[in-house]
Amino acid sequence: MQALLQIEGYLTKEPETRVFGENEVLNFTVAHTPRVKKGGEWVDADTMFIECSFWGRQGKSFGTLATTGSSVFVSGILTQDSYETKQGEKRTSLRLNVKNGGVSSTRESRAASNGPGSVTPNETFLESTPF
Repeated sequence: MQALLQIEGYLTKEPETRVFGENEVLNFTVAHTPRVKKGGEWVDADTMFIECSFWGRQGKSFGTLATTGSSVFVSGILTQDSYETKQGEKRTSLRLNVKNGGVSSTRESRAASNGPGSVTPNETFLESTPF
C-alpha cells in the first residue's frame, strides 16, 4: 500500500536539479508548520521538513517557478529510506515522490499584479482559515 500525501508549505532553499542519463529530477525541501488549537487559541506547532523529488518535465517546469521562500503545494507518494550513518547509527528518512505540484499565489504577489489595495474574491476566506 502506498501512502499518498498532499502538503502546502514554503521552499527552504533553491531546488536542485540532477541528471541521470536522460532523466532529470528536481530535489527540494518543503517546510510546513501546522496550526493547532491550545486553550482556545490557534498556535504554531513544530515545523515539519519534507524532502521532495519531482521527476521529468513537470519537475523541470516546477523548478523554473519555485525559489527559496516560495509558497508551494505538492502531492505524491511518501516513501521511507533506511540508512546507516558513519558512526553506525541506523536512521530513517521520509521522501515525497511528487506527482503534482505548483507555486501558490501569495498576498504580496497578488497585490503586485493587481495593484495597490487589490483583494481577490477568496482572500478574506483564506485569511480566516486556521491552517
